[in-house]
Amino acid sequence: MSKKDSGRYLQMIIKAILILMLSFTMVPIASAQEIEDMEEDKLISIDFQRIPLGTVLRVLSIQSGRKFITDSQLANLEILLSLPDVTPDEAINALLDTYNLYYIRQGESDIYVIKNRMDGEIKHVSKLFFVNYADVEILADVLETRLSEGGSIAADVRNNALLVIDMADNVEIIGGLISQLDLPTPQILIEAKILDSELIDGVEHGVDIYDFYEEAAPERVFNQRFGMEGPNLKFAILDTGYNVNALISAITSKSNARLLNNPRVMVLNNQEAEIAIVDEIPYRTIEVTDSGDILATTEFKEVGVKILATPIVSKDGSITMNVSPEQSFQIGTTIDGFPIVKTSRVETTFRLNDGETAIIGGLIRESLSESTNKVPILGDLPIIGYLFRHFEKSNARQELTIFITARIIN
Repeated sequence: MSKKDSGRYLQMIIKAILILMLSFTMVPIASAQEIEDMEEDKLISIDFQRIPLGTVLRVLSIQSGRKFITDSQLANLEILLSLPDVTPDEAINALLDTYNLYYIRQGESDIYVIKNRMDGEIKHVSKLFFVNYADVEILADVLETRLSEGGSIAADVRNNALLVIDMADNVEIIGGLISQLDLPTPQILIEAKILDSELIDGVEHGVDIYDFYEEAAPERVFNQRFGMEGPNLKFAILDTGYNVNALISAITSKSNARLLNNPRVMVLNNQEAEIAIVDEIPYRTIEVTDSGDILATTEFKEVGVKILATPIVSKDGSITMNVSPEQSFQIGTTIDGFPIVKTSRVETTFRLNDGETAIIGGLIRESLSESTNKVPILGDLPIIGYLFRHFEKSNARQELTIFITARIIN
């Protein structure tokens, strides 16, 4: 073996030893738990002395948790880079800047291909994407994180379009993401049927679904307390095959329940809808101005039934509904003439299939009333008149039962 070959062989051995030392220095042995607990901003020190780029990328892949690869030509590029106490990301960025490199992410994976800026492959192209349904400004903010270095995205609100400037392959990737995100927002038709029934003779509930429609999915009927005082709130779900109108007709014909209203509202997915069936109680307010003038105004207090409902359509076509029914009623008047209003409110969340009906019961209203019965003439006599008068107090109780049907329109 010649001296020249011996020297080259010795250099190869030294380089191999350096690579092994570098690997053991930068990749300490750790347990699975220790690796999991490592912070993203951990610091490392690197000292690459004429180390091939392929080896450098393998080391940085281990340190960063991402996979960096390159072609065979760049893999042999010798790297001279020494950095103390830097994060893996800082080391990667320093490597790219020093050697005029850039990377392209492969789709949604954690694989990054390192390329040379000087090889003519990095060319920015522009493309205009017209958006049909999504908010272009929100979409631009979401997609900005998918741009490669030097890329940009701008929202054209007037034309509802996005202008993307980036490398050709990344522009196509972003275009695919736009297609996936630019979907029509589902519309949901919410129909409510509100029944009012009087509770008499100590009856706890005015409407019992079992009494009228026992076969209406009995295994899905249960009682659940929703944080309000008084009896448990009754809840049930009727499958799409059951005739809700026939059920309500049976209830109203065979009990003292009556249908108060049957409103319908259309609402976009994940938007709140409000159904209000209210009366306004007028009352007067008196205000004394700084000049001593008396200003009288008439204001109104709402009483009745309100239902707030927010539907969320899942990918499988089911509808998650957040529903908050509220019942308010006047129980008296203050000495100044202001109405005293009592409000009962509950909130619940449930899941329906398209076209199913949820039944919520147990919103009970109580009102006390006093009446006087007297014998004519004798009941009006002073002192002894009370002997011919009879006072009665009555407690009227009524229950609301709400049927809510949700249907996806598109």
